[in-house]
Amino acid sequence: MASCCNSAMFLKYALGFWVSTYRARFNETDLPPLEMKIQIEHRRADSPLPNDAPCYRGIPMRLYMTGALARVAMLLGL
Repeated sequence: MASCCNSAMFLKYALGFWVSTYRARFNETDLPPLEMKIQIEHRRADSPLPNDAPCYRGIPMRLYMTGALARVAMLLGL
């Protein structure tokens, strides 16, 4: 946490291109709609999850495919 603005910071050591973010830190008008919640098996709260998006215990194949297609598009310059 940055002490100047109480904002979350991210430092990544592992390979890969996925980055976790804190959704509440973004301007609500700039946010895309929530599509899914992943890896809910790691959450700490015992309270029920809201039904605003599908929940997955792990990482669904749909997310892998989205990432792979995005990677191909970046390589092709699309």
